[in-house]
Amino acid sequence: MARRRLMWAVLSFLVLSVLFWVSSIIISDKKESITRHISTLGQTASRKYVSSQIWKKGEGVFPIRKLGCSPQNNIVFIKTHKTASSTTSGIFDHYAYLNNLTVAVPPDGAPYMDRKELFRRDMVAETRDVGVGWKKEDGFNMLTAHARYHRPEMDAVVHNAKYITILRDPRAQFVSSFVFFNFVDRFERIFKSRGEKYPTVVEGFMKAPRENYQLMSHRQYSQVLWNQQMFDLGLDTAYFSNPDVIEETISRLDSELDFVMITEYYDESLLILKDILCWEMDDILYTQRLVRNSSNELEIDSYTKVAINQWNAADTRLYDYFNKTLWQRIAAYGTKFQDDLNTFRRKLAVTSSKKTGKHSRDTKKIIKRMKDRGILIR
Repeated sequence: MARRRLMWAVLSFLVLSVLFWVSSIIISDKKESITRHISTLGQTASRKYVSSQIWKKGEGVFPIRKLGCSPQNNIVFIKTHKTASSTTSGIFDHYAYLNNLTVAVPPDGAPYMDRKELFRRDMVAETRDVGVGWKKEDGFNMLTAHARYHRPEMDAVVHNAKYITILRDPRAQFVSSFVFFNFVDRFERIFKSRGEKYPTVVEGFMKAPRENYQLMSHRQYSQVLWNQQMFDLGLDTAYFSNPDVIEETISRLDSELDFVMITEYYDESLLILKDILCWEMDDILYTQRLVRNSSNELEIDSYTKVAINQWNAADTRLYDYFNKTLWQRIAAYGTKFQDDLNTFRRKLAVTSSKKTGKHSRDTKKIIKRMKDRGILIR
C-alpha cells in the first residue's frame, strides 16, 4: 500500500514537471511573438512618421493626417471669384459657428473686405481690446470673406493659420465671371455700336482682348476680365505679361499656402482638406451656394477656349501647377482614397442645408455672437 502511494506521488510529480516545462515554453514563445509584433508595429509607425515628415512641395510626397492630430481651428481661406469659393467659405463659417470660433469680418456684414486693394488689417470690422474669452492680441480664428491675399497683414489678423484657397479652370472661370458681373450686356452694346456681331459676346471680346479690357479698366469689377485668380492671390496687373514674375509668384504661393483646392475635383479636394485640418467627414459636408443658372451658360468654341487661356496665361499656369499638386496629394493619400471618396459622396447624397447651414445666416449668427461677447463694437 505504501509502495503504491509512493509510485503515485512520483508519477504525479513527473506529470506536473512536464506540464510546467511545456507551459513555460509556450509562454516564452508567446512573449517572443508579442515582442516581435510590437517591434514590427513600432518600425512601421516610425517609417510612416518619417516618410510623412520628409517631403517637398511639388514633388509628389505630401503628409496626410498623423495619428493623434488635433483639429485645426485657425484658418485663412482666400476666396477667388467664381470658383465655388462661396460654397467653401460656407463650410468654414458653419464649422466656426458650431465650434464657437471667432471670424474676422468686414464692417457692417459686407461680403468682402475689398475687391481691388490688397488686404490690410484695418479692413476688418472694429473690435474692442478685450471680449468674453478673447483678447485682441490673440487675433481671430478665421478669415473667410473676399480679400486679396497679403500674407503679412493676414498673419496679423489670424495667427498660426492654415492657408487654403481654390482654383478653377480659367476657361470656365473666365466665362462664369464674364456673365456673373454683367459684362455680356456691356460688350453687346459696344459691339452693336461698332456694327459687329459674334456668336457669343465672349468670342467677340477675345478677338481683341487687350483693347476690350482697356475699355472697361476703369469700371467696377474690371479685374475679372484678366487673370482674376492670380489677381485675387495678390499679383498686380502690371506683371501679368511677365513670365518670370508669374513663375516666382507661383513658387512663393506653393511655399506659403497649405493647400490649393481645385473646383473641377471639388469632392476630392475636400477629402484632402479634411485630413490636412484633421477634421471629420461631417465637417466638410456642403450644399452649393451662389451657383449660376445653367440657362445662362455660353457655348464657347475651341478657338475661343484657346484664346481665353492665352489671354489669361498667368491663371492658366497657376491652375495647371496646382492641379498637379492636388493629384500628387491624392496619390500620397493611398489606396483608401476611393473608398473614402465614395463614403463621402454617399453622405452628401442625403445632406440638406439643415445639416450644412446657410452661409448668410451662419455669418449673421457669428457676428451677433461676437457682438454679444463684446468682441465687435456694435
